[in-house]
Amino acid sequence: MRAVTKSELAASVPELLDEANQQSILITDEQDRELGVLISMKDYEFMRKARAQSFLETARKMGEEIRVRAEAEGISMEEIARILDRKAPE
Repeated sequence: MRAVTKSELAASVPELLDEANQQSILITDEQDRELGVLISMKDYEFMRKARAQSFLETARKMGEEIRVRAEAEGISMEEIARILDRKAPE
């Protein structure tokens, strides 16, 4: 990964966008503090999909845990659904 300052970024956006398709570019300030990363759209889409898959897997596991606990307490999934559909008091 190559590092550039935000001043360099501002001065050469088109070239850096092209370069980001080959490697990620770390954006720093003049004191070398890391501010962000310029990445390719392909890398962004990969990370976005991975994050969505992780979220869905977590939600699936939580749903299974709720089902198991509800079953142990004698609560039906229909009752859980009714509870979850209720509006919170204002």
